[in-house]
Amino acid sequence: MRPVVLLYTGIGLAIMAVTATHAAAQGGMMHRGGMGGMMSEQAQLPELLPEQLPEPKSQEAALVIRYCAQCHNLPSPATHDAKEWPEVVGRMTGYMSGGMHRGGIMHVRQPTEEESKAILDYLQRNALRTFSGPSLPDPESAGAKRFAAVCNRCHALPDPGLHTGEEWPSVVERMRRNMNVMGKPAISDSETAEITDYLQHHARRAARQIEPDGQSDTQRP
Repeated sequence: MRPVVLLYTGIGLAIMAVTATHAAAQGGMMHRGGMGGMMSEQAQLPELLPEQLPEPKSQEAALVIRYCAQCHNLPSPATHDAKEWPEVVGRMTGYMSGGMHRGGIMHVRQPTEEESKAILDYLQRNALRTFSGPSLPDPESAGAKRFAAVCNRCHALPDPGLHTGEEWPSVVERMRRNMNVMGKPAISDSETAEITDYLQHHARRAARQIEPDGQSDTQRP
């Protein structure tokens, strides 16, 4: 596929979205071939479609689509926390500076310094929010230990308050599928239930809905 210079117009964004969707369907534009082993750590990123990115119509998201989908599936900003992204972006930029894979066929566009900064700012702004307390809630419980052991296989531990109790089951199930895609050890249904129960117990409470008359739903009889 020849590189195409795309302007930030509605047409350009649409073309980039189609390109990234095709790349995701192929397991990344280079997947297991391409740059040999150099991109293997990123080649098995779980599939993420352009519209699933945070702020999907922003120029920063468009930069992620334009540059990152050249080599692998789109990365979720929540793949890493804000402290980890600078090293990851620097490493990926170094890969792109090679310009082509070892066969000398596929030329890879490299972002400018300004574009690299915009990509990093976007990824850090939407990065995984990790747990920052001295210890996990109820740290000696079986759920806490299972949560720490399993989730640390892929990334820093997320804050249990990152989602509500209603949101956590689908998030855990998505992470379970991602682990399978990335070749991580599978977790059983019972382990999944244990982690989900723990996260739901320590989840963020849903915001109270304020009715037009000023009363919250919890104030109603």
